[in-house]
Amino acid sequence: MFFATTRWAGEPSKAEPHKCGKLQWCDPRVLPSNTIPYPAAGICAYLDSVPFTIHCWDAA
Repeated sequence: MFFATTRWAGEPSKAEPHKCGKLQWCDPRVLPSNTIPYPAAGICAYLDSVPFTIHCWDAA
C-alpha cells in the first residue's frame, strides 16, 4: 500500500538498511532503472491520478 501526504515532519531514513542499498530523491517521472516494479507501479498510478490499482496480483 502507498499513501500520499501533503505535510510531514522529520527526515526520511532507511528503516531496514539490510534490505535497502540507498535512499535518494529523484524525479518520479524518471525513476532509476533498478527501481523495484511494485513501487514503480504505485508511483505511476499516483502520477496518473489512479486511486487504486493491482500490480501482479492473481486473484484466481
